[in-house]
Order: sequence, then C-alpha cells, then structure tokens
Amino acid sequence: MPGGSRLPKIRISATFLITIVLHLWFGLSAWLKDLLLAAFLHECGHAIALWYYGVPIRSIHLSSLGAVLGVGQISYRTELVCAAAGPAVNALLGCMLRRPYPQFALCNFGLLLFNLLPLYPLDGGRAVRALLSRCDDPVRAERTECRIAVASSGIMMLAGLLAGCYVTHDLFPPIAAAFVILRPISAERLVQSA
Repeated sequence: MPGGSRLPKIRISATFLITIVLHLWFGLSAWLKDLLLAAFLHECGHAIALWYYGVPIRSIHLSSLGAVLGVGQISYRTELVCAAAGPAVNALLGCMLRRPYPQFALCNFGLLLFNLLPLYPLDGGRAVRALLSRCDDPVRAERTECRIAVASSGIMMLAGLLAGCYVTHDLFPPIAAAFVILRPISAERLVQSA
C-alpha cells in the first residue's frame, strides 16, 4: 500500500552544514562521502518501511546527528518495524561490503551501533519507546524510556571521560556525551510536568 505522493519539506540545520565544512576542512572527505552514503541508505530503509505501511513522510530534517523523518501518528508495530529498517540496511550493507569496501562497511557498522543506542529520537530509543508503549500507557512508557536514556547517556559520559583521560587524552568524548545526555534529561522534565 503506497504512502502519500506529496513531497516532504526538507529542513537543513546549521549543525549539518558545519559538520560538512569541518569534515572537508580536516581532510576527511573520503570518510564523509562514505558516511553520507551510509546515512542516506539508512534513511531509505526507514522511508521504504514507511511507504510499505502507507505512512506519508511530511518532513525531513537534516542535522549533525543525521536525519529525522517527520510522520504523523503510527501504530506501535509500524514504529518498531520502521525504527528497525534503517539499522537493518546498515547491518546488511556492512556485512555484504566489508571485504570489497572496508571503509564503507565500517561507516555502516558505526552508524548501526550509534542508531541502536536507546536514546530518543535514535532508532534504539524509538524501538524502546514503541515496545514500552505497547505494554504500558504512553506517558509512563515515555518516562521509563527517558530514564533508560539518562542511564545510558551517563554510562556513555563515564566511558567518554575514561577514554578521554586515558586513551585519547582529549575531552571531546565526555563533552559530546554531556550534550547527548541533555536531551533525555530535558524530555524527562517535560514528561514529569505533564
């Protein structure tokens, strides 16, 4: 059952453009090309799953963390299948192309692992929220998902701090993790105030 035929609105954030410029500035254009292709195919996996279920895509927002497809209300099952479709594409491409194109395969595996983190709006967070919402009321499910995200972000921040201090001697990993943890904390406060 095909979805809607209207073209979605495309929004590009400044962080997306800054990421592109930084990759080009530091000479990572080969990695950038592979990463953008892997991300594009990842989003195609989501789009195909949404099309299959007849869900129109209203908007596409590109940021430094990837793309977010704007859709209306969808069922828990559809959300779960659509959330899994993108990482499934990355897993398939990474496995199939690891020998002929190891750099592209590595980008796919990295994107797969990043997107499986239980942080909303990443695919892992969307899957956790869909599973919890199926078993519990949506508000409690969102609270639980936010708590899982905060705990996961805290573990990532600690791992980033340890990696920064003992491996790379750089503070970028814990700073990046701190920004990641801000989203679930602010979301949990909004849910609690509702």
